Amino acid sequence: MKYVSFTTNTFVINNKGFPVLNSQIEAYLRKAIKNHCNLALTEKQPTDTNSKLAHFKYYGFIVNKVI
Repeated sequence: MKYVSFTTNTFVINNKGFPVLNSQIEAYLRKAIKNHCNLALTEKQPTDTNSKLAHFKYYGFIVNKVI
């Protein structure tokens, strides 16, 4: 397997307004990365400033929590 593709719908928004993954999905992604698999996060192109900020929060979560 080269890539694991998932959408922003995989995330849930926590009480602080940040996107997070449930523990099972997070564990799966960690295992995939450990096995040299790339992650592909997909969603439709953000159009306004708030959407773009939210989009980068997803990437921030992945970098900080999963990788």
